[in-house]
Amino acid sequence: MEIGIIGGGAVGLLMAHYLGKRNKVTLYVRRSEQMELVNELGVGLGGTSDTVKVEARLIEDLSHHDLTFVCVKQNHLKGLMPVLEEIGDEETLVFLQNGMGHLERIRKLSSAVMVGVTEHGALKTADYSVRHTGKGVIRLASMEKSSNVDRLMEQLNQDHFPFIAERDYYHMLAKKLVVNAVINPLTALFEVRNGQLLENPFIHDLALGLCREACQVLKLDFAAEWENTERVARATAANYSSMYKDISACRPSEIEAITGYLLAETDTLPIHSFIYQAIKAKEFERRKEGHHG
Repeated sequence: MEIGIIGGGAVGLLMAHYLGKRNKVTLYVRRSEQMELVNELGVGLGGTSDTVKVEARLIEDLSHHDLTFVCVKQNHLKGLMPVLEEIGDEETLVFLQNGMGHLERIRKLSSAVMVGVTEHGALKTADYSVRHTGKGVIRLASMEKSSNVDRLMEQLNQDHFPFIAERDYYHMLAKKLVVNAVINPLTALFEVRNGQLLENPFIHDLALGLCREACQVLKLDFAAEWENTERVARATAANYSSMYKDISACRPSEIEAITGYLLAETDTLPIHSFIYQAIKAKEFERRKEGHHG
């Protein structure tokens, strides 16, 4: 199968590495330096000698594939839409963003649209290398009634890199949003690894409150979602969340896509409101330090 992967971050590189073993993969990146390195060296799995050859191109040179995964962060999606709109209705696009704010935007595309969540831990170690820090699954669901999701699963699924088909895309994304809305901002705010949500009793209490509020908005069962959030925190206990890493590196975080989405649904979320302002304040301070540093 011919597969396009848009985005040369940790998730894009991880997918290019595993899917490139059995498919013809083209990785689309923003920077020509990364394109040249990947074309020369392939995509390596950090800590191993395992390297897979893939073709790299710049995003503006996007062409047709049997399937294209969109792995950019949600705050980069808006700028990518004109390129995706050119693709046409023969294409199947799979969006792997955190949050749910992108659903309205991607519904308007004429292509067949699927959404997914990734439960892998991945850390980009170089432009051409990614460390697989936590083995998980990728869940995919179609946003349309009729879909070829089962046939796709057969082609994509690998023992070391499993894909699971989900029937209800909203429920799948809502469950992931709860986990992100609890783990990401708290670990970024307190500058701790994910496991501290379970170890530190004060962070634990805040996490419970965030989970409860998110479940009210998304109409999910609190007990089930708290159990799921605990499971993810335990499985990724030694990892730093993506929001922690973004704020540490003075990059814009995905707070708008995650907490911002919940607050846009209702304004009666006192803990999320505070956490949102706190992360915004932290980003502001980091940017100031960056300018002076």
